[in-house]
Order: sequence, then structure tokens, then C-alpha cells
Amino acid sequence: MLDTGHFEPMVFAHGTKRKVFLPVPFGASVNARVEGMFEAGRFVAKAGNVGELELVVLVCEAWVSPARAQFNRPSEDPDRAEVLVFSGIDPRDNTQTFLMYICVRDKTGRVVELKPGTMPEEAKPEGSLLTGFLIAYRLFKS
Repeated sequence: MLDTGHFEPMVFAHGTKRKVFLPVPFGASVNARVEGMFEAGRFVAKAGNVGELELVVLVCEAWVSPARAQFNRPSEDPDRAEVLVFSGIDPRDNTQTFLMYICVRDKTGRVVELKPGTMPEEAKPEGSLLTGFLIAYRLFKS
């Protein structure tokens, strides 16, 4: 991110036999993104060299809005922030975790810093992207 100014969505799978990572195509809709994660899970499962999954992490760029009483879509919020997001899931109990780093750009648009960001305490890291990966992995694992 610091070198190129962007980060292509990437999934990392840590298994009992091996760790792998691969880019994930991200469509414009949530359904398209879930489909991309499902296909990534199928691909990793069919390769057959990871073993039992111990951790799956999705890293991608996103926009977030500051926490407010009135929700604003980041795409419509002038106060939005660009972030690098790390979403993880433990396949043994489906517990999800979430970390984000705010992208600080200089006047030329170059990313010069990634500052740790925080989630509101009431926010729970839940989502269908990592679950889609796990479902496919379990369905197609040899």
C-alpha cells in the first residue's frame, strides 16, 4: 500500500499443511464480492494442499464514515476515510475479527502512513465474505 498507493483485495488462508494467498476479484455489489470469495474458497480447496483451515484473512481497501447517530453511506459522506481493512475468521468456531488502518495521503496523493483505526464498541465484525470462502472450502475440499 505504501509503495503503490493501493491494495488489490487479497485472501490469505492458513492451514495445517500450508499457507496460501491469492487475489480476489471484487465486484460492485455485495453479492458479486461474496461470489468472488466463494470462488476463492473453491480454488483453494481444489488445490488440496492447505489442510485444515486455521485462519482466513481478507485484506482490502474500503471507505468508512465516522460513527454517528444518523448513518451515512461512505459513498455519500464528505467526511469518509479511506482505510485498509483486515477481516479474519477462525474456521473452528466462526469467530470474526476486524482491524483497519486509515490511509494518510500527502498532497500528491501518495500514501505516507497507515494509522490504526478503531471500530465503535457496539460494532461486531460479521460478514458474509469470509463465510462464503469457508462454505466453498468445506464443500469442495478433497
